[in-house]
Amino acid sequence: MADDIETVCKRMVTDANTRLEQYGKDQTKKGVKDVKSMRVFISQAGRPKLRTGDEQAVEVLAARAGTCNASEMIDATRDVCPQLDGKNLADLNALKKAVSKEDYAKFIAVYSAAMKKQGLRNAKGGTDFLSTSADALQMQLANARLPETDPQLEKCRLAYAKATRENGKPKNKEYEGVDKKWLATYDKAHPQPAGKDAGGFAGKHGNVEYESGGMVISLPPNPAGKFPLVVLFAGTTHIPAVYGQTPPSYFKKAILVFAEMSGNFAKAEAELKPVLAQNKTQISTTTICGYSGGGPATFRDSGKADKAIGYIDATTLDGHLAKLNAKSIFSCNPDNWDENLYANVIAAQKKAETQMNGGFYERTKEKHSTYPNYFLKKFESKLM
Repeated sequence: MADDIETVCKRMVTDANTRLEQYGKDQTKKGVKDVKSMRVFISQAGRPKLRTGDEQAVEVLAARAGTCNASEMIDATRDVCPQLDGKNLADLNALKKAVSKEDYAKFIAVYSAAMKKQGLRNAKGGTDFLSTSADALQMQLANARLPETDPQLEKCRLAYAKATRENGKPKNKEYEGVDKKWLATYDKAHPQPAGKDAGGFAGKHGNVEYESGGMVISLPPNPAGKFPLVVLFAGTTHIPAVYGQTPPSYFKKAILVFAEMSGNFAKAEAELKPVLAQNKTQISTTTICGYSGGGPATFRDSGKADKAIGYIDATTLDGHLAKLNAKSIFSCNPDNWDENLYANVIAAQKKAETQMNGGFYERTKEKHSTYPNYFLKKFESKLM
C-alpha cells in the first residue's frame, strides 16, 4: 500500500532539513557571520478541508476547475513551508527578503531536490518545484485521484451534467474534454429536446462563450438586457491573438464577436441572432474593430457601426481612406511594417492622418504583436 501524503511529506522535511543543517555548518566553517538557520515544516494551515462532490461541481461549473476528480477531494496535499531561525513563515517571499541571494538559492535547490526525491508533485501535477508560482509550497501525491467508482466523483459528474444539460448552465470546455466518455454516456441516456442544449461554455470572467460559424461569441454575466456589441476582426494570427489580448472588462460589459479576417458583419449578425434570443440579450450600440489583416473587413463593414470603428494597426490601402469618418479611431505604427513588402500599407497609414473626416488619428511606437491589448485598453470608453 502506498504511503499517505503526511508520511511522504515528513520524509521530505527530514531530508531537506538534514541538508539545510549541513549547509549552515558549512557556512560557519567558511567564516560566514550571522548564519541563518533555514528549515522547512509541514503547515497545519495548509491541510485542506476535503471537497464534496457537490462542492467540486460548483468549481467545475464556474470554470475554476477542469475535472470532477480533483486532488482537493482526497487527502493528498500538504503545504511544506519555510522556517527561519525557528520562526515559521507562510511563503517564500518572506524568506527571500530575510536571507542572502546565496542562501535563498541554496534553499530552493534543497527544497526542489527533496521534493523530487520523494516523488511529490507541484500544484499543477508536475515534478518541478515552481518557486515563483502562487501555490509553490503545495505538495501533492502523484496520481492522487479518486477511484472511478467513488460516490463523490459520481455526485460531481451528475450535478454538472444536470446543470448544463437540463438547467441551462454554461458548459466548461476543459471539463467536457476531460470527461468526454462519461458525458457521452450520460447524454445518450438522457436525450434533451431539440434546442435545449445551448452549447455555451463558461468563460473566465463570468461570461458565457459560444463557438459558431468559425466565430467566438461572448455574452456578459447575467446577459438578459441591453449591452454594447463589439465585433473584432482578427488578422493573419487568427482569433486567439485578439481574444487573448482583450481586457476582462470587455467580457463583463459587452457582447463580443471575434471573427477571422475573412468574416463579415452579416455573418456575425446571423450567428448572434439565436444566441441573443435564447438569452434575452439585446444590442444597445455597435462597434466594429479590425486588427492587422482584419482592417479591410472593418473598412468594408464600417457602415454597420453606430458607436465607433477601431483600426488597430490595420492593413490599410489608399482606397480604404474614403471610409474614414467621425466614428473612426485610427491607431498605427508604420514602423511595424516591412517597407519592402508593405510600402503601400505604410503610405496609407501615414496618409490617413489627413483623411480622418472628424475621426481620431494617432501614430505610436507600440509593437504590432501587442497592439490589440494597447488599443482596447486605451479606447475602452470610446468603444463601449
